[in-house]
Amino acid sequence: TERIGKTLINRSMGENLEDGSINWNVVSNNQYTDSETKNNTYRVRAALSEQTGRYSRLSLNYTFNMNNSENNRMVYADGSMVELYDSLSNASSSDVTNHQLGLGYSFNNGTNSLNVGLNIEHNKQVKDQLYPSSTHPDLRHLERTYYSWRPNIDYRYFLTRKRYLNVRYQ
Repeated sequence: TERIGKTLINRSMGENLEDGSINWNVVSNNQYTDSETKNNTYRVRAALSEQTGRYSRLSLNYTFNMNNSENNRMVYADGSMVELYDSLSNASSSDVTNHQLGLGYSFNNGTNSLNVGLNIEHNKQVKDQLYPSSTHPDLRHLERTYYSWRPNIDYRYFLTRKRYLNVRYQ
């Protein structure tokens, strides 16, 4: 999706008071905002499930997600677009990629139902602060990577068709 906008905005100023609260004053100064936002999201998913016995099944799935976004917000003193407010303007881009792999085993004989699985995830986030240039150098480019392992188990013992005992861990 892409969104481009030009609007008049109000500026808010806050004053810290002795009791810890903030006193807000909103002043209309006919500022001109030129903003553009672009987002692209891609997703691919594949799944495989195989019967391994009369009551059991193995499953494997993989999901890839990628999100790219660009935000460009420039605030000017008026419609002439000459006097730029650095403190209110911002331009940044971010890329997020995510890989998820899941493995599961299911057993169901009508009285007992057991589902056991493990999901592994790799997530990488990259953010570049392009404007304002006064941003601290350590914060202009941020890159984070994380991994997660999420085991899960779900056991049900059916007392009747509509009543059962359930134990779950996620």
